[in-house]
Amino acid sequence: MTLGEKLRNLRLKEKRTLQAQSELCGVKLNTIFRWEHDMSLPREKHLKKIAELHCIPVVWLTQDREIKDHKEYDNITQQLLYIFNNLAYNQKYRILGYIEHIYIDGHNS
Repeated sequence: MTLGEKLRNLRLKEKRTLQAQSELCGVKLNTIFRWEHDMSLPREKHLKKIAELHCIPVVWLTQDREIKDHKEYDNITQQLLYIFNNLAYNQKYRILGYIEHIYIDGHNS
């Protein structure tokens, strides 16, 4: 599923018009249309706004593989993914190392 398809499906699920979505996102109606038809990509600040509006992690919008139901993420997972997605590259590796250490320690106990 493309980013545009995801954006359109989310908007329709909320029964919002293009106009209503454009007002919520602070962009022109034509911009929403272009995003939903994969003619252009939203800026990061707009992706964050859309994710916030729909209570989903930004990573759900930007990842390649489809997740059948974004509600499969619990709140803690959503928060972790949101924060992790917004870290600098080197910070992500530090966090990953820390998580691996905790995981290994937990399985060796």
